[in-house]
Amino acid sequence: NPGTGQFTIAFPATQTQELTLTVTDALGRPIRTQHNMVSTGNNRIPLNLSGTPAGTYFVQLAVEQERYVRRLVIKE
Repeated sequence: NPGTGQFTIAFPATQTQELTLTVTDALGRPIRTQHNMVSTGNNRIPLNLSGTPAGTYFVQLAVEQERYVRRLVIKE
């Protein structure tokens, strides 16, 4: 990070469950939402934002009651 549009989101999970990944712009508007099943242990989810304008975005991972947010920068 920063990148040009191809990212990999890596994170550990404590159990098999559904994860919702949401990308928002700096104003909080959703750009992309995807649902993935994740397994116990380390997980990697490809995220293709090619064609998305350069700028700062936020990636939110949500599982059950937990939410994690990280900043993502797309450069030209």
